[in-house]
Amino acid sequence: MSEPLPTSSNWPSLIALYLQENYELIAIPPLFFHRIALIQVLDLSHTSIKSLPKSLPKLAALKKLLIRCCVLFMELSPQVGELANLEELDLDQTQVMDLPNDIGKLVKLRYLRVSFYPICGKMKFKSNAVIHPETISNLSQLSDLSIDVDPVDKRWHDSVDVVLKEVSNSKMLRSLSLYLPKSQLLDYLSSIYPSLSRFRFIVGHIKRRIISRVPQEAEAEFRNWDKCFKFVNGETIPTEIKGVVRYSSSFFLDHHITAMNLSEFGIKNLKRLKCCLLSECNKMETIIDGKRHCEGDEDDQSEADPNSVENVVLRSLEHLSIYYMENLRSIWRGPIRYGCMSKLKFLGLHSCPQLSIVFSLSLLENLINLEELILEDCPLVTTL
Repeated sequence: MSEPLPTSSNWPSLIALYLQENYELIAIPPLFFHRIALIQVLDLSHTSIKSLPKSLPKLAALKKLLIRCCVLFMELSPQVGELANLEELDLDQTQVMDLPNDIGKLVKLRYLRVSFYPICGKMKFKSNAVIHPETISNLSQLSDLSIDVDPVDKRWHDSVDVVLKEVSNSKMLRSLSLYLPKSQLLDYLSSIYPSLSRFRFIVGHIKRRIISRVPQEAEAEFRNWDKCFKFVNGETIPTEIKGVVRYSSSFFLDHHITAMNLSEFGIKNLKRLKCCLLSECNKMETIIDGKRHCEGDEDDQSEADPNSVENVVLRSLEHLSIYYMENLRSIWRGPIRYGCMSKLKFLGLHSCPQLSIVFSLSLLENLINLEELILEDCPLVTTL
């Protein structure tokens, strides 16, 4: 059993304090921070604390405050705004009610990761916005921003436009993670996402967070790449969606209603993909329509030479996972060029009841780097 924290501390030379993974820690004594004024790193992650003590402003030198995965912590004190030297504030998977306006005072903040509490019944919140736009506009040094929200939180839907306007003006931003309920909202980010070194976007109308049929390890693989894009419950394939796919290294297409194949997203838009996860796209009969590419794609008419490397489809793809596709019949239909899917290392096919052809001979000749094949609950497949 861990010993409780002393009521006060006297460590004037202490630079870093790590209290993470201490689930028996339920409170920090009110005067605990009075005599550790030089501390620069404070990690309270994976503890049972519910709040921060009033002595928090005594940590004038603090640069990094980590409060990750604290399930009982629901309200961030406005006093955090008094930590003038703070550069990193991480509340990943610690769901707070809202972000205090005082966070906008942290002009040195470079890293902000925040998660918001999901709506439960008729719960009332103190603020009408999870995060105020002026908070973002004041954080001119911000390079890494992650905002995780309940997809049905009306407060986010009402404020997302103005928040995105401020995000689009962030000159230092290099990493961005957001949920956008509508594809049109991507227009606000079109000037910045091509230059981001990392992004994670989820786009589409989600009625409620539900348990996904896709295994956690498959979603973890999708999130393991630098530029991740999830498009959920789509009815069409808007230009804004194609634009983000073009810069993505990992793409998750979930519950698309009308897409017949991945080719509809455009040849050039698929060239950077290294990981692709497809789930419950029940109109999809094949993943790639080779005939469509050979005849020319309407999105790629600028390419004069049909034999150019630009027309080698999925030339960077390493990982392909497919789940619960009711009408999928083949991976590739029609002609295939040399080099297409040639970097593929992993192929997983799960619960595809109409799938009958896994590899054509021409496709198999291209799969020179394939290391692992998983075939599960595909009853019509009798031979590879």
